[in-house]
Amino acid sequence: MPSYTFRDFTFRAQHHLASKFGAAALPHWHTYRVRFFFADAPDQDHLSKQLEQRYVTLHGASLNSLITTESTDEGLAGWFINDVQAVAKCVRVIVENDFQRGAEVTL
Repeated sequence: MPSYTFRDFTFRAQHHLASKFGAAALPHWHTYRVRFFFADAPDQDHLSKQLEQRYVTLHGASLNSLITTESTDEGLAGWFINDVQAVAKCVRVIVENDFQRGAEVTL
């Protein structure tokens, strides 16, 4: 049975969805929690430090200026699972938006 290490990363950022209408199209803030699931049991302390360093610029940022995909929950999940491979072998990412909704992607 496979076993995975997970690590949460939480940040608050602004975004807007140009493809939507109403409030979603205007700049607004969310608190995001990203849960990364890693294979190969990386060292937790080292992993935490690497994730914090890699994603420090997301705190208080405008996601539209930093993320290369649409900043929907689904877009963020896809972006994170691709980007975090530079840190460790990540097999699953869950993005929670304001702790009430979100998206998940698995490799």
